[in-house]
Amino acid sequence: MRICSFMGKSKDKMQKNSRQITLKGCKNTRDLGGVVTMDGKTVAPCKIFRSGALRKLSKRSAKKFKRDCQIDTLLDLRTFGEREHHPVSKHLGDVNLVHIPIIKNALIGITADNVSGLKKMQALFNSGMSEQEYMYQTYMEIVSDPEAQLGFYKMFRVLLEKEDGASVYFCSHGRDRTGIATLLIYTALGVDEQTILDDYMIDPSKETKRMLTLINVLEKVRFIDKTQADFSRDFASPSLKRILPVIEWIKQNYGSVKEYLHKAIGLTQADVDQLRQKYLI
Repeated sequence: MRICSFMGKSKDKMQKNSRQITLKGCKNTRDLGGVVTMDGKTVAPCKIFRSGALRKLSKRSAKKFKRDCQIDTLLDLRTFGEREHHPVSKHLGDVNLVHIPIIKNALIGITADNVSGLKKMQALFNSGMSEQEYMYQTYMEIVSDPEAQLGFYKMFRVLLEKEDGASVYFCSHGRDRTGIATLLIYTALGVDEQTILDDYMIDPSKETKRMLTLINVLEKVRFIDKTQADFSRDFASPSLKRILPVIEWIKQNYGSVKEYLHKAIGLTQADVDQLRQKYLI
């Protein structure tokens, strides 16, 4: 069994330090491997990785990532605009890049299009919705839009058809589109819901801390009021309030996330069996 040198030696069911990948110029990158499924198998390490945008990845980190984890496929879940304004690092130019936009248009705060953070924040304030309302609407688009569902199907096809090497799927922040993709992949592999939720809440990104510091400063100098500051803090921090309502919607409409994979995404039981054969040990 190949063990990526980025990984620690912990065998805990959910130990973020054992799966976290430290890359200069990239955030929230970690291995899906090492997680135990409900039937006692383990997701194979160094086969599938999740990440935030790979646009600032340094030459040294890119070289080490490719060499030590045998990265040979990138699955870009971002919009066409994000890809145009923030292309993947040139140091990954020799890696196969598959563009699978999960959403077509920019969504304020979710996509990293060519708009400043302050303008995005102001647009969110002006939307008239609470943070929870806005994020529910956003997540609902990710799981209910037929084109998004087709995008996830294409993602699974890439994972199914790979013979060797490892894949990395990523969006802008590595939290929302990537978080839903992880929910679907782990469910297909037989990981229990609580473990998936624990994984969703992992947020090692220094950017979150910087954002919270900025919000505190903006509130202190009265650039934003308390209501806006509270909204921004909720938005910047990971929260189960985003993903739990969507999981509940999936269950109400499809019975379970597993049935959603079959009925909405289009995976057959043979596909699921093949995924487990390829990615479980």
